[in-house]
Amino acid sequence: MRNHLVFPILAAVLAVSLLAACSAAGPVPDGEDGEYPHEIEYGAFSADLPTLSSPDAVVLPDYELVADNGQLQLYYQAYNTAESRVESAIAVRDRRSGQVWYSSVPEETFSGEARAGTSQHIRNSMRSMVLLDYILVSRDNLDVKTDALMTFEPAVSYQPVQDGLRILYEMEAIGVHLVLEVRIEDDGLVVTVPHTMIRQEVGARDFLEKNLASILDYTDQVADMLADFRSEPSLRGAGYRRRLSDIQRANTQLATLAASIRGPTGISAIADTFRQLLVEALTLLRGGVGMTGLNQLVATDRRVDDDVKKRVADRLEDIHRAYQKANLTAAKLKTYELGSVTGLQVLPFFGAATDAEDGYVFYPDGSGAISRFRKDRPTVWNDAFSGHVYSETFERRTVDIDWERIRDRAGMGRIFLPVYGIRKGMDAFLAVVTQGDAISTINYQPSGYLVALNRAFAGFEIRNIIESAGTSGLAGRRFERTNIPTDLQVRFLFLDRASADYSGMAVRYRTHLLETGGLAEPDPLVGEAPITLDLLMGIRERRLLSDPFIAMTTFDQAAELLESLHDQGAGPLLVNLHGWTEEGYDRYPADSSPARALGGARGLRRLSDTAERTGARLYLQDNYLEVYSRIGRYRQGDLAMGSDGRDHRNRSGSIYLFSPAVILDRFQRGILPRLRDTGADGVTFDRLGTLLYLDYRDGRAFQKADAADAFSRMLSASGEAMGSSATIGGNAYVLPHVDWIMGAPVGATNYLYADEEIPFYQMVIHGHVTYSSSLYNQFFDRELQTLQMIEYGTSPFFRLTWAATSELKNTGYDLLFSSEIGKWQDDIVAVADAMRSGPGALAGVRMVHHERVGRDQVVVRYENGTKVLINYGSESAVVDGVTVGAMSYGLVQGGDGT
Repeated sequence: MRNHLVFPILAAVLAVSLLAACSAAGPVPDGEDGEYPHEIEYGAFSADLPTLSSPDAVVLPDYELVADNGQLQLYYQAYNTAESRVESAIAVRDRRSGQVWYSSVPEETFSGEARAGTSQHIRNSMRSMVLLDYILVSRDNLDVKTDALMTFEPAVSYQPVQDGLRILYEMEAIGVHLVLEVRIEDDGLVVTVPHTMIRQEVGARDFLEKNLASILDYTDQVADMLADFRSEPSLRGAGYRRRLSDIQRANTQLATLAASIRGPTGISAIADTFRQLLVEALTLLRGGVGMTGLNQLVATDRRVDDDVKKRVADRLEDIHRAYQKANLTAAKLKTYELGSVTGLQVLPFFGAATDAEDGYVFYPDGSGAISRFRKDRPTVWNDAFSGHVYSETFERRTVDIDWERIRDRAGMGRIFLPVYGIRKGMDAFLAVVTQGDAISTINYQPSGYLVALNRAFAGFEIRNIIESAGTSGLAGRRFERTNIPTDLQVRFLFLDRASADYSGMAVRYRTHLLETGGLAEPDPLVGEAPITLDLLMGIRERRLLSDPFIAMTTFDQAAELLESLHDQGAGPLLVNLHGWTEEGYDRYPADSSPARALGGARGLRRLSDTAERTGARLYLQDNYLEVYSRIGRYRQGDLAMGSDGRDHRNRSGSIYLFSPAVILDRFQRGILPRLRDTGADGVTFDRLGTLLYLDYRDGRAFQKADAADAFSRMLSASGEAMGSSATIGGNAYVLPHVDWIMGAPVGATNYLYADEEIPFYQMVIHGHVTYSSSLYNQFFDRELQTLQMIEYGTSPFFRLTWAATSELKNTGYDLLFSSEIGKWQDDIVAVADAMRSGPGALAGVRMVHHERVGRDQVVVRYENGTKVLINYGSESAVVDGVTVGAMSYGLVQGGDGT
């Protein structure tokens, strides 16, 4: 029989082991208990590679042609006879140029001493299409390891799909199965990891049942022995009762622990407890230092006849053999390795290049940057770029609210777009994360970082870390039990040689966004080159007992400004109002009521009418995400919550975050109808274009992708109800919905490995969306920054107040030095005239090419053929055949789009 008695209090070491197992809980074995449905049909996979016969196929040694769509050919390497090992690599041949792109670095590209000097991990990575981030659930749940697929020598099988194949990797060494789908589509390679096809802890149940059986067999034998010995009259003395009771207690602890195992999580720590309990049990049975065992008690007891002694000795010998088997099992459990995937890096060496090759890597730092392949790269550049797309997430669980508010002023670029690209020689590709972008990272590792190869790739963090309180009252940190439910996909778009540069990448990405609905059609007003204005309306002074409201610009004063600028011919304006509610500037949540000190609802309505009459577009700025505890206008249940049950907050506890689901509902039901009644043309959403975060308010994760969807729906609702939407910051998910982006990135972080900042972001959206960046009335170098504004196609941007900036001295607002409308009105008109007669005429035209043609000279070409020639030098220079003065620009009209 099996002993399943449970004592209310187990030994301390048992309790510790069980607590460790609970606090480090990992995922339930996937695909074995029916809890998680999977689409894998193992019968559809075969060990035979499906190959394609084509008269146009070229010979790639060790590769077989598996797909051909007329533009691209897909090859697969299944076996390397030279090294007699399983391989898994792809090659894509572009029919237009004959260029072949490899996922595995070819020997002829990187060989000899360079390859021999790399670590085994790097060599495995170079021949793997995926790198795995994983934890060993049998050990430390937060100890993330990174290994290449080929490290595990997986069994590999295949399933044909349209223009490609699915590849099944069965990594029995860590109990993980993974499916990778590769296919060609038009001019692109599409690589997908379906989330339902990641199986983890495969074989765990069988392994545990098989090995725990030996421990339970041991405890069963001990239990049977105890029942037998207690029925023997000669073993009923007080000494025997105590010893048999001690043996039963130890045996019950061991059996209880073995019966409590529900999965492999923490089994390594539990194995240690098994061995301790087994040693204790053996000591009670056979004796040890300072302790007389049951066998010795019986053997030396004259009252026990020889037959009973022999029966006890034989029984103890049988139990000792069971003990040895159980002890071996505990040792095996201690070394058991079982993986659970927490992240993936897709095609980490696709298109990797040596320093001897001509080319560069584009990565989306800020507006964009390129890093060229260089033989003379200093060793101090032994660093790499890696960043979260859209919003930086710390430890896979939350955002740092304080850092998010200061990082732009700290000069740290953001990743607004989920893209990167590589140019090699005359060829190039752009990689776009098309699924799983909200949990993706973009990575660039220049030559010298780990290996002498330049490479870029996308990564995915597919499981969040959560915090919870353990039974001891202490917080425990662990990975969630399940992966984030989204497929992971990267699309590699191959460029023809005429456009194989970063400009071509930007144009191709814009086309991709338009094809997939990821970019709004051109706003009718963008072609009129509007000047953009930001009016600071009201702000509260900081005082001890109360914070009086200071009216910096009333609604009627703003209306007077619009009338005056219209009469002076400043043309169309985009006008943003911030600090227009009763709380004033930067105090949230606001109640969407126009401040009475500014003129109230009637004053705002008069301003809206003036804007309509003068052709201006009026936006009302608000921050619906952040909550200032000092304001107090919120309910605790509306706040976003971390996995530990605490609200997201900054370090001082003065700022919280609303739940994205709550604010979406509140905006659509209550806020938007009131805003629509003001007559304004749209809302400027602060923070929404740069900040994504997790929310566990309902006890389960509202994922970052869910937040992006909620924010997109808010933007769309604003556009439908009021006519337009604007954002401060422009992550890719806002691009289908906005007409104006404030704070568009200009430049990059300027890491040591960056060779050039580029306007990639601007080339994607120019002609579709009006965007503004640095404030014209805060330029530190008017000449230089005006040329940058022209180079990047940025709308002139002014932040203005009717009152003098001296009124702000006790408010803590330190962003304005000179903003009085009376001082800047003539400049606005002059800038509007200059832009409209010059580069502003290109505001509604798509930017198609950007190139630095000298140290200080730049050429920007537009779709209508017009070129903007810029000279940042201190002397005149010939730029593209035209002489351009020092710190000046010129326009060359064209009409053929070339």
